[in-house]
Amino acid sequence: MSSSPIECLVTWKGRKQVLLVNGDHKKSDVIDAAMLTESWTSLQCDRIEVYNSRFETYVEVSEEHIFCDGDKINLVASDSCDEESLPLKTGTNDGPSVVASCSSGFQQMHYELPPVPVDIKFDIDRTTLGEVSSRTKSRIVSWITSHLLQVDLYPGKFYEPAARALVLKYPVLRDTMGTGFDSWRVAFKYKMCNIRKSVDNNPKVEEARKKFCRKGNFQDKCHPKKQCRLSTGALETRGEEDDGVVAAHIEFMIKEVKRSTPDIAKLKASMKATFSSRRKWIQESSPSTAVLLERYPALALRELLRQQFMSITQVDFESKLLNFINTHGERCLQLLKMSRTAKSALAEAEQAISEAEGDLKKYYFAVAVLQLLPHLVKEQPNFLRGPDSYPSLVMNNKALIATEICTTFESYKVEVIDLISGTSALMELYWIMNIQYSSRNKNTFALMEHFCGLNSAARSPLVMRAISLIEKV
Repeated sequence: MSSSPIECLVTWKGRKQVLLVNGDHKKSDVIDAAMLTESWTSLQCDRIEVYNSRFETYVEVSEEHIFCDGDKINLVASDSCDEESLPLKTGTNDGPSVVASCSSGFQQMHYELPPVPVDIKFDIDRTTLGEVSSRTKSRIVSWITSHLLQVDLYPGKFYEPAARALVLKYPVLRDTMGTGFDSWRVAFKYKMCNIRKSVDNNPKVEEARKKFCRKGNFQDKCHPKKQCRLSTGALETRGEEDDGVVAAHIEFMIKEVKRSTPDIAKLKASMKATFSSRRKWIQESSPSTAVLLERYPALALRELLRQQFMSITQVDFESKLLNFINTHGERCLQLLKMSRTAKSALAEAEQAISEAEGDLKKYYFAVAVLQLLPHLVKEQPNFLRGPDSYPSLVMNNKALIATEICTTFESYKVEVIDLISGTSALMELYWIMNIQYSSRNKNTFALMEHFCGLNSAARSPLVMRAISLIEKV
């Protein structure tokens, strides 16, 4: 988790400004803060010095130096780096104007926004900080990514400079937390991903797709699943579907998922019609995720994964999980205060919760319960530390502040909106793929099963004790 913001007096070429530094308070965070000021957009820095009160002079700091609140910082320009000497050609005269700055510890790319369309400018002028409408955000993302396409189909190095330039020119578009532009950087990344999905006969895209497929197949061979037989009784009361009808539904779903905007209602209907045959096939054949997704690609959609799980269990796990957190969360955190292994993580979570407000405070509380719950049954939250040979979550940061979360297992990968949805998707994958829980978190999942109305896994004495302690008033 990143630390609280600090204020530092920063000097650059004789000009002084008090900057708010977020993140981990390292050199890159100072540079990010400086780049967001209007007067220092073309900042090029060779090294950073901080004032040492003992020796009464500025001294150079290492890459891992952590700055403190009230530090006096001096940014030293490179003698050999000229802002106009390193243009990156984009291939067209109208493409993004980008400059790479020289530095000893990092490289900054400077992006110049293209002319803003009239309708987008009109929407921005009517926007207030922290209240960007989904329509306006979608239009802005399309505008910027269309511009980035002039550079490359894989303009990864431009996402952050473009996001920074956007919020610098239009401050009302800033995020209300973090660096101020993280949500835009992520939005550009996902938009470009979706654009590439519709690209055919492009050598660069085809090569990337081949690499991805090879990785998935390798994982499937190296990590065979352990089978079990999870069941809640009568899973389907209807008779077996005709083979021809099932084949027609499968063919329809394969084609429908490839569309830019698949009809979710029709996909749900086809998934429901093929439920019995699909469930029987999974139980008898134990297909890998690659084979499963090849036959039923709709399961890669979060909504369809949830429907399949509910067809098996008759339980809305995400709603049940939220109810458990709201009902027993405080009791769980109270019990965890007696756990030595959870002490550090609990203190960090409690600080984050105390500093947050509104919905963010509620979300931090939910995340704290989920990531600390394993400690009640003497386990670690390994399911939050993917990738793994079992279903797990892959995040771009610590659980409390992660902005990108994916549920992964073998060739399966689905993006989720938050840790609650991600944990629910993990449970759904275990049941749908009909596999045993990881031995490292089997007690944690058994505990969640009990409080969410699922009764499959055998409960160890540790689980029974935890249930008793949690339910005790």
